[in-house]
Amino acid sequence: MVSCLVPYPGLAPHFQCAHAGHTPGIRLNVGKCRRESVLAFGKGVKLHIIGGPGSGKSFIARHLAGRYGIPVLDLDEIFWDHKERDYGARADPEKRDAELSRFVAKESWIVEGVYYRWLVPSFQRADRIFVLTPPLWIRQVRITQRFFRRKLGLDRSKQETFRGQMELMEWNRKYDKDNLVRAMTMMEELSLSPTRCSTLASVLQHLDQYPNRVHGPDP
Repeated sequence: MVSCLVPYPGLAPHFQCAHAGHTPGIRLNVGKCRRESVLAFGKGVKLHIIGGPGSGKSFIARHLAGRYGIPVLDLDEIFWDHKERDYGARADPEKRDAELSRFVAKESWIVEGVYYRWLVPSFQRADRIFVLTPPLWIRQVRITQRFFRRKLGLDRSKQETFRGQMELMEWNRKYDKDNLVRAMTMMEELSLSPTRCSTLASVLQHLDQYPNRVHGPDP
């Protein structure tokens, strides 16, 4: 048994112990305290993650969801019509927007995706908006690997055609100077200050340093 005052990496000091009835000097099981501290951090937290294809949105969202016990909405799930086998058919915008509104009404959540135009409700409710900006070559490698995993049956998600993959890579090349610029402009017009990151570690670092700051500018 060790003291639950031992710092837990990834948590700010005031979140390091959420054990019920804890007082300084009482020695408790650190594993239990760590888990309860992490869950306490996640309670009420709302995060939006945006970035180009292959930027790590889904990976980081899943990691945070497992770490903090927060539900995740992959925007592809409500943007595309999943009755169709291949990409290309979009869901009804009214149904899509209604599903988004229902999700962001929850106490805690993570929304992740490449989109921005129809995401004002999510942007405005988020405690923190992360913009993922790893180098383009890394993103291109990732989406190429994903394409072949799907073709080999290692990934059960929806299949792209070869032509669709080429179009995605071309769109990805233009993303930083086109869609991302427009997304940042829209957030600026909403008086929001997103945080740019390139890795999971940098996202965790920001959450550790500023767990409760809403839309605040980076130091």
